Amino acid sequence: MTIRSELEALYDSGKGKLDVKDVERWARKHRGSELHAALTWDDETAGHLYRLDQIRRLISLHIVRADGLRQTVSLSIDRMDGGGYRPRDTVLAAPVMRAVLLTDAIAEFERLAARFRDLSELQPIFDAIQRVAAKYDGPFRDVA
Repeated sequence: MTIRSELEALYDSGKGKLDVKDVERWARKHRGSELHAALTWDDETAGHLYRLDQIRRLISLHIVRADGLRQTVSLSIDRMDGGGYRPRDTVLAAPVMRAVLLTDAIAEFERLAARFRDLSELQPIFDAIQRVAAKYDGPFRDVA
């Protein structure tokens, strides 16, 4: 079986959705499954990874302006080298980093458009994204 087929088999018909707690319980019991193999079961390693994820969320929640705008950004060029967050103002003021941020933003909008393409109500937004992406062909367009 594949991870996809295992997940699809776990849809709860009563709830009409995948419940992550149910999936974890199933994977824990089925040690030979692809799901089990894809998860980190060593608690020390999993704990470390979870704390890193918590720190990412804390940065995004607490390093903000009064109006809630995040004051840090994560650039794709940094994620290729271990990650990290840069001050938004520093990135916007540096032409090369600004170009990377724009490229990353366009790529993120394109991913959202692909994800929600079945919602025809959003087509005007998708069209606007395509117009902006077509205008911008910067040096980091293929980074994201």
